[in-house]
Amino acid sequence: MTAETRQPIPPFHDIFAHLFGLGVRVLTVEQLHGVVDTLPEATRRAVAQFLGAEGVATVAEGLEEAKAQILVESYPVDHAESPDAGLPDADPPDADPPDAKAFAAVYPQVMIATNRGLDRSQLREVMASLTSAEVASQSIFLGAAGRREVFAAMDPGHVETILDHTADWVLIETAKDALQSFGQYTALLEKRERVGGKLQKFERIRLKARQSPRAFYMKWGAGLFKGRELLYNEAVLGADKLRVREAGLLGVLPVTLDVKGALSGRGTNHLATEVGLHHMVTLLAKDHDRAVAGGHLERINHGLVELDGRPVYKIESRLPRDPSLGYYCHRVVHYTDFLAAVDIKAEIYDFEDRLHEELHYRELDPSPGLTDADFDPRNRAYRL
Repeated sequence: MTAETRQPIPPFHDIFAHLFGLGVRVLTVEQLHGVVDTLPEATRRAVAQFLGAEGVATVAEGLEEAKAQILVESYPVDHAESPDAGLPDADPPDADPPDAKAFAAVYPQVMIATNRGLDRSQLREVMASLTSAEVASQSIFLGAAGRREVFAAMDPGHVETILDHTADWVLIETAKDALQSFGQYTALLEKRERVGGKLQKFERIRLKARQSPRAFYMKWGAGLFKGRELLYNEAVLGADKLRVREAGLLGVLPVTLDVKGALSGRGTNHLATEVGLHHMVTLLAKDHDRAVAGGHLERINHGLVELDGRPVYKIESRLPRDPSLGYYCHRVVHYTDFLAAVDIKAEIYDFEDRLHEELHYRELDPSPGLTDADFDPRNRAYRL
């Protein structure tokens, strides 16, 4: 798809009538009956109340008579509770209606029922009629749990269609939103880099990470630095220090190092703090807006592929092979765990189109139950 510039994201209540109306219009009368029959009455009433009388009228405008009748009968608006009548005058114009949280709880089921009713060509028609800002608004409204519920229940072909029509900047914003729910996580990080012109062997690192206050613990299980332990905890050590114990003869004693010091960056092109899922989103998004504005970004969709025994969405982003433009790399192949909405693998190629860096987060656990002890250099399970 063509790279798009970032747009302001409208409140979901402002675009829902348009989104809902698109679905109603592309469904046949028989399909619409099927969707309605799938949804409990309470869910349909929640849809109607979120739309409000004005929203229902907007959806019904221009509909064929049979569909308009289904809409009116199946989505009745209680005018006494309608958000059109219930919002206080003092509320800002973009405020969500009072029942937005209740509607958010049932909206994933509405999406699941609707997507199951649509065939793939109809879904393409709907997606092609939405702006990227509207797609972003729906994604943010769903939230991390809602997105996971919807995509987990969706046919793989439908997942692919939606992601094929989702702009890069929307995928980035969705990843940022999803990572807000990743307050802490564990993973097996497999990585390799080209350092000094030579592609290193894979390193396998057990990673524990916490976002606030920022902290992480890493232990190397394979690679050149097998046996190394590293701990960063800005609340305990300070934002510019980390604790390291090397393997072998270099690891007689643990040492406290400066984050920007030469010893902290052994075997990598990055600072020791440039690790984790949050950093990966930042790395992938780094040049996006400037590249789109310059007309330099090309996106190639590779669809769903298998990674670690499950489907992920694969995209390739290409920039000019001209280092003078100041971009980080020539191209990136990234693999999105669409259930979690984050990239779990990235292959980064330099301006000679050589593999420059590969990062792969396996065995990701976003709810590991970590405590302060996991980021304490005095932890007796560590050698720090």
